Amino acid sequence: MEIRAAVPEDIPSLLALYKGLFAEAAQIQPYNFRPAEQSEEFLKQVMADPSSALLTAVSEGKPVGFALLRELRTPSAPCLTPHRFAALEDLAVAPELRGVGVGSSLLDAAKDWARSRGLDYLELNVLAENTQAKRLYERNGFESAVCKLQCHL
Repeated sequence: MEIRAAVPEDIPSLLALYKGLFAEAAQIQPYNFRPAEQSEEFLKQVMADPSSALLTAVSEGKPVGFALLRELRTPSAPCLTPHRFAALEDLAVAPELRGVGVGSSLLDAAKDWARSRGLDYLELNVLAENTQAKRLYERNGFESAVCKLQCHL
């Protein structure tokens, strides 16, 4: 398996992975998410954006996972310490390859991408009910920094 930047030829496989990611989110939190399809145009925009990365795990010539990253800055507010950081917006691994190191390899590559840009940290959000993903992130050095709570009205 190799981790590399996504190329346009990867788009059909990445769209299929996104479809699975969105379906799983809808299953976990149906109030907030619904099954959907990602757009090809979105992927092309991410690939062209110099402040983003779409890292792809490839096995036997086919994408089997991806990590979408963006370089961000903390909001300008007097109470906030300014930081440039990486946001891991999406991570997906083909269900049949979970638990064999694909996700960890993508996270290592994401950390390398952030370090190479001189960023201060890498952050992500994960659904509270997604225990499998939370375990992956904790095994790879992530820890809770904030607690986001919701009250449905």
